[in-house]
Amino acid sequence: MPPMRQVIFCPVVKLSYKSTEEDYQKLFTAINNILDKHAGQSGIIHCVSYKLRDRILQGIASKHQNRVITHGQEYMPREDAIAKFKCTRGAILVSPSAEVGLDFPDDEARWCIWAKIPFADLRDRQVEARRKIDPEWYTYVSVMTLIQGAGRIVRHEQDWGITYVLDLNMRWMLKHNRHLFPDWFMDAVHYRTMDQIMGNERKMGNGKKKVTIENKQGKEPMRPGRGQDLFATPVSNILA
Repeated sequence: MPPMRQVIFCPVVKLSYKSTEEDYQKLFTAINNILDKHAGQSGIIHCVSYKLRDRILQGIASKHQNRVITHGQEYMPREDAIAKFKCTRGAILVSPSAEVGLDFPDDEARWCIWAKIPFADLRDRQVEARRKIDPEWYTYVSVMTLIQGAGRIVRHEQDWGITYVLDLNMRWMLKHNRHLFPDWFMDAVHYRTMDQIMGNERKMGNGKKKVTIENKQGKEPMRPGRGQDLFATPVSNILA
């Protein structure tokens, strides 16, 4: 069986210090739709910062609140949260620090969400100084962190998982910095609208053919490369 990896770019909102409550509501709606789709499956919400983590916790629908596991000063220690998540099926780990060094094979995690591209904090003087010297370094670090976060949920050749990227900044990264992404990762990246994500019927990229996908607890056939059909629009179609 080939690797079962899928990375879905679903542009919802671009978060910044200028973001409005309407922006956050769009994000919360998208997250809750994905949680509905994966109601019986464990997954991770990568949230970059504790500040965004707190906003997302507030925005998760009440019907999913009993699935949520997080960590921090007002919650359990990180190690305890990770241990609980690994043994709780259907759980949601909401964390700003679960993108590297963790292993969630098979049913321990079947999906993850990047609510925001993990750009390094430019308020850090060292980060800003390094970016001025080498602007590509700044983007490269973000790309590698994004890929590492997606890799937490696909751990071996028989494993499968879906990564959702909701940040509009992903379009800019793919258009202007595609050379920073390894080919094997780009082979898995496709664009979908939220309607496509939530529906059972998908239109092919040419808009002419419809196919029905098995949709049991969010599990879908996924393909390892561009030589096979995937029930979504290739990212290249929206970056031209």
